[in-house]
Amino acid sequence: MKLKKLLVFGIVGLLTFGGIIDSNYVSASKNEEIIKDEFIQSSEIISKKELIEVIKEVNESTEVSKLPKDDIIEIFDSIDENTTKEAKIEYRDQMKEELNHKLNNLNNSKLNTEGFVEEQITLSDGSEVNIETSDLPEEVDENELPEEYIVEEEEDSDLPAEDFVEIYEGEGIEINRAPVFSGIMYSPYRSEKKDYGARRYSSIITFRASGLNVGKLYLRSHYSVGDYGLKMRYSSKSGTRSYLPKFDISRATAKTTDSKAPVEGHDINSYGEYTVKIDLLGWLGGSRYYDIRSQIKLKKLDKKEKYAYVAQSYVFN
Repeated sequence: MKLKKLLVFGIVGLLTFGGIIDSNYVSASKNEEIIKDEFIQSSEIISKKELIEVIKEVNESTEVSKLPKDDIIEIFDSIDENTTKEAKIEYRDQMKEELNHKLNNLNNSKLNTEGFVEEQITLSDGSEVNIETSDLPEEVDENELPEEYIVEEEEDSDLPAEDFVEIYEGEGIEINRAPVFSGIMYSPYRSEKKDYGARRYSSIITFRASGLNVGKLYLRSHYSVGDYGLKMRYSSKSGTRSYLPKFDISRATAKTTDSKAPVEGHDINSYGEYTVKIDLLGWLGGSRYYDIRSQIKLKKLDKKEKYAYVAQSYVFN
């Protein structure tokens, strides 16, 4: 490991001439600077193996995870600047291969009593991808866009308002765009009893490094269960966000591609697409295109007891 190490001798003394200095704050600041400098890379990295080891040490360090985000970015930038192009290409290829393998071998039957599924994938460089699903009841007017959703569009979203919900409901929409980052997919599966009423099925992908969330992608299917079977009220990307300036979500849209499932065996579908420019070292680096496709299939409808059995899944590319 070629990390610059600093030797610190003695105890730092603080003078408070002319005023009062918060010694705890100064001490913490100096400690942060020391930790950051320990991980700043100054030597050239020429192999994939060495690069993975360096990034893993940073990702798994509890000290680094407590640093300000700007310091963490500076550490990764220093590694990037001192790594050969060949080593970075080989490293990214290996991380994508690892992710693909682990996604395709997840236990899709994992389900807890709260109706929530989550799997965490850790790659050999210490970075993480969290795969989650949830299905929860909604108390909303089925004929209107929920008020809290409108507020989020106006106040919380960093994305263009016109992209927030591209289509509330519609059928026959053809999606022909191929993902740039292809071959990566996960289909969490759940088959559960749902009482009549409004519900929200969420597909969630979270990218993490150094113990921090880097970015989060959401596709939400807002649907209802009734005598009519299943009906998609609208699809949304609500919750999609970036945690770091260098994880730039330049575009995100949500569409309903099939809005009605009136009889058993039919399904309703949502589709989300996300364009992300990531100015960070790692397998995420560069401009990436992702898509999430969700399906809710009507397995059984009991109009007398007023419930349905549905099978839910999604694919992440």
